[in-house]
Amino acid sequence: MSIFDKLFGKKNNTEHTAENKSEEQLSEKSVERPAMVDMDIDNKVEDIEAPFREHIVGQPFTLMIESARKLSDSDIEVRGTVHGEIVKGQKVRLCVPNHTEGCEIVYIETSTGVTVHRGKDEFVTIQISGLKDLQYASRFAVVTNIPSFNPNDLSKPCENAFLKGLIQEFPKNYQDPQYANLLTFTICHSPFIVPFMANKEPEIVQNPDTGENMEKWPEGTQISFNWLMREDIPVFQMYTDFRSLLHEPNIKASGKRPRVQLMSFNDAIAINEQMYAASTQNGKEKKPLPSIVINPFDQVFVELNADNIHAIVTSEGYQQEFGKKDEETSK
Repeated sequence: MSIFDKLFGKKNNTEHTAENKSEEQLSEKSVERPAMVDMDIDNKVEDIEAPFREHIVGQPFTLMIESARKLSDSDIEVRGTVHGEIVKGQKVRLCVPNHTEGCEIVYIETSTGVTVHRGKDEFVTIQISGLKDLQYASRFAVVTNIPSFNPNDLSKPCENAFLKGLIQEFPKNYQDPQYANLLTFTICHSPFIVPFMANKEPEIVQNPDTGENMEKWPEGTQISFNWLMREDIPVFQMYTDFRSLLHEPNIKASGKRPRVQLMSFNDAIAINEQMYAASTQNGKEKKPLPSIVINPFDQVFVELNADNIHAIVTSEGYQQEFGKKDEETSK
């Protein structure tokens, strides 16, 4: 049984598509509780201009492999649904945890058996060539043309193509334990972007190491986050990439550049704990534990409720790597 079964069992598994998502289920509004937190945000902030895809050759796409068949020592045939547009002859990457490898699309076939030059938002069979190690081209690996994100180079947008590729296939695979474990592992080890607001404006200073301009935040800067709500439960929003972030209604309506902070899953848990503590301090009635949602305004998104978060942070693997979390705020 997957850890997602509590949230995405038979009763709820249709709530997480664009067609079934309503304002009552997941709405955009600020929480009327203290949401300002003091944080050291120097060197963690990205401020990237549109169109957020100049670093990508062609239209961005992901394809999670559903099945694979070896053709030669360097060629393999894989099947899966392409999200975006894939083109014959395209240089792409094969992604698995802790490994990416370059390869090339040499053949594309539609689900009806027709050979085509390109495929868009459809199930396809493709042949990829040039892999050094075919063992990585297995089920749940992701083929993409989106470059890997380098946390040491903020001149390019944050991209998490592997995680996004997994999330795209969430409705079909969430009950598969192997998929659920891989998705959980990737969430725990991935960078995310989170939009925020600050009570002060940063200064533009010169980086002493590179000579380039950089933002320096004044001492005492506080930031706040615009929480989503599911009924009376606050939900902390995180994104795998800027294209998903631009679907956020406030950002989409403003037409302004979003200011974001790079965060980990552990950062999000810490912020949820601060929200929970602020909502229950001074003898206040206990409020529901916050949730976390990834890419909430995409057609497919993943939401982790309090039970899911508790299952993750109390698991043996998580505690061995990250240490114990406070029982009160993680269950």
